[in-house]
Amino acid sequence: MTVGSWWIAEHHGIGRLRVFGVMLIALIKCRLVFLHFMELKAAPVALRMFYEIWILALQWA
Repeated sequence: MTVGSWWIAEHHGIGRLRVFGVMLIALIKCRLVFLHFMELKAAPVALRMFYEIWILALQWA
C-alpha cells in the first residue's frame, strides 16, 4: 500500500483525484492498524462503532 501511494503521487502529478487516492490508501492503512494491532476487532461494539464512524468522518472531511 505504501508503494502504491508513493507511485500515485510521484508518477501521476498533483490533482484532486490523485490526492484523494493517496488519502484513501492512508485511511485504509490506518483502519488496518487500529483493527489488528490495537485490537479494536475484539473491542466492545460501542467502541468499535465510534472508531468506524470516526474513520468515515476523516475520509469525508
